[in-house]
Amino acid sequence: RTFNSIKFIQSFISGLRYLVSQIMLINEYISQNGKPDLVNVHICYKAGIGALYCKWRYGIRYVVSEHWTIFCKGAHPGFSDQSFIARWFIRLIYRNATHCSTVSEYLGRSISEKFNIRAPVRIPNVVDTKLFRPITSERNIFRFIHISVLNYQKSPEEIFEAVKILKQNT
Repeated sequence: RTFNSIKFIQSFISGLRYLVSQIMLINEYISQNGKPDLVNVHICYKAGIGALYCKWRYGIRYVVSEHWTIFCKGAHPGFSDQSFIARWFIRLIYRNATHCSTVSEYLGRSISEKFNIRAPVRIPNVVDTKLFRPITSERNIFRFIHISVLNYQKSPEEIFEAVKILKQNT
């Protein structure tokens, strides 16, 4: 990788603004509501920086609920594609977390190996069809919602192909 000083400076300024905003919001929240018992970090970076601040400043523990696939082998972009500062912060965030959970065993093993931490608990992010199921309706309207960054790990082309097949068969 080549060093791009302009990109580095822009990234540093952006990160600094983000950090200052997080600190201001955290301090305001705590002054109005008191200290929470626990902070849940949903995807370690950049939100984990605020959790680190909470731990160091207020002694509040935090857990990381990880969904980010950059830690998996073959991910593009992957962990090694992140900036030095991002990789440093991510390691620090995991080292200081009380516990970690992931959405798959594969992601959990990848994180455990990469950061030399206890294996995260797997909490799948799927719908329990025993509790939630489609209702029958007279409406003939199909609604589809997919929320993600639409990167290759989410396979948006395959999702749309599956919807096309579903439409043809129902």
